[in-house]
Order: sequence, then C-alpha cells, then structure tokens
Amino acid sequence: MNILLLMRKIVFLLMFCLCGPIASADGLSDDIARIVREADGSVGVAVVCGDDVLTLGHDTDYPMMSAFKLHVVLTALDRMRQRGISTDSVVYISPRHIRTDTYSPLRERYGVTRVALTYGDIIYYTLALSDNNTCDWLIEFIGGASAAQRYIRSLGISPLTITDTERDMHRNIMNSYHNSSTPLAVAMLLRKVYTGRVLTPDHFAFFEKTLLDCQTGRDKLRAGLPESVPLAHKTGNSDRTVEGVKIADVDAGVIYLPDGRRCYLAVMIKDSRESDSTNARLMADIAAAVYRHLDLNKNM
Repeated sequence: MNILLLMRKIVFLLMFCLCGPIASADGLSDDIARIVREADGSVGVAVVCGDDVLTLGHDTDYPMMSAFKLHVVLTALDRMRQRGISTDSVVYISPRHIRTDTYSPLRERYGVTRVALTYGDIIYYTLALSDNNTCDWLIEFIGGASAAQRYIRSLGISPLTITDTERDMHRNIMNSYHNSSTPLAVAMLLRKVYTGRVLTPDHFAFFEKTLLDCQTGRDKLRAGLPESVPLAHKTGNSDRTVEGVKIADVDAGVIYLPDGRRCYLAVMIKDSRESDSTNARLMADIAAAVYRHLDLNKNM
C-alpha cells in the first residue's frame, strides 16, 4: 500500500472513530478509497447525513469554480430579503454585462442586447444553467465577490475564500485557484441552508427548485444515483492549463433519500491530469457508493 493511500485510510479511520452511525457501517470508507486510489490529482470528499460526517481530504482547500455560484446566489437572496425585492421583480441587464468570451446560455438565447429579466430568472440562469454573465451581474448587485465571502462566513461556514469574479478567472486561468473552500465546508453550507432557516420560506423553495433543476454535470453525481432519487446540486468545471492540468472539477449537492433523509455530498478534484470523463465517472462512482451504503443502513 502506498503512503498516500495509507494516509487517506487513516483519515477515514479517524473520522469513523468520531462520527457515529455513518462510521459504524463497514465498507463506505474502503469503497471511496478504492475509487480515488488511482486518480492522478487531489480528491476531496465530504458526506454529511444528519449529525454524521465522513471526509477525505477535508483539510485541503480546493478551487470551487462555478460551485461558488451557490455562495453568490445565497448572498443575493439575503440582499433581496433586506431590500424587499421579490424573485418576480424585473430588472434590466445591459449589453455591458453580456460578454461574448465566456459561457452564457443567456447570451445564446438573447444575444448582446438589453434584456428584461426577473431576479428569479437571473438566479435560475446562474444556478441551474451556470451562466457566467448572470453570475457576475449578481456579484455586482451584492457589492463584489468579497461580499459573498463575508456573508457565508457570517453563517459560520469556513474555510472559505471568495475574491474573484467569473471575468477575473477568464482573464487569467490561475485566478481559478482563488475562490476556494473544502468539501466539508461546501457540504455543511448546503446542510445549513436546508436545516438552519437561512432563507425565507419563499426563497428557500425557489433555491431548492432551482438546484433540483440543475442542467450541468449530468455525468457527475447525478449519473451515480437512480433516476428516481432527486439530486439538488451545483457543479464546477475549469479549463486546463497549458500543461494539460485541469485546475478543478466539482460537484456538490443534496441527495433526497427514499426514507426522507437528506444526505449532503461534495466531491472536489484539484490539479487533475485525468480526462473530464474519468473525473466525472469518479464522482458518479462515489455518489453510487454513498447511496448504496445509506440505502443499506436505512435505520441509522
């Protein structure tokens, strides 16, 4: 057994000593360790179910890529609550907000023109479709990327760094390392939103529905779960450096178990030389292992 794998197994064993029922059932740690064993890159995993936690690589910061749109949208919803803005309120996005050199389903639909959208539309484009232009519009609305960092930290979620917009990351691919967190912090943020009354009831219902309708990363976590099992999630995906290194590949979400429980799962990959399809398969295999384990331990 190589040293890296041994260290990973030690992390799992330590978490098993601390984390109760998720840890008491045999198999999940070994399954995940086997899945990530040969990965050419750093892999972090966090599984949170109830008060039980399992992590791998939880003490390493990983670039979030578009997964940071979760943080931006949550901050925007808080600002909307403070200002009495509903998701049905209409606002105009000007041509200066619609860049042509970035991923933007909004631009593909409307072109570079002045567009009237509701705040709900903008959030949907940002979360469900991962539009970079609407994300940067929301960042401007909340007062800058650092505003999202401050708000999410105020919820007790750390480690967390958010300093850059989508435009910043496009200008220099190395800026993609700046917006970072850990798999556990991302999973705990989702749990906080689902259980901690962070959002108003109307905002939570909208946020949840939008994540359930996520259109990106269907070959990631979603591919590892039965079609009948809902998944509310957000993906992230970087370009590659000139050396062929993929800075980050991410998927984080909420698995709706048939027995009514919610399981929060985050998989974050950093500095990978694997193909995109291999990284996606790794995430799907982890989701399948987590679901299989929890489904076999329904009474935990």
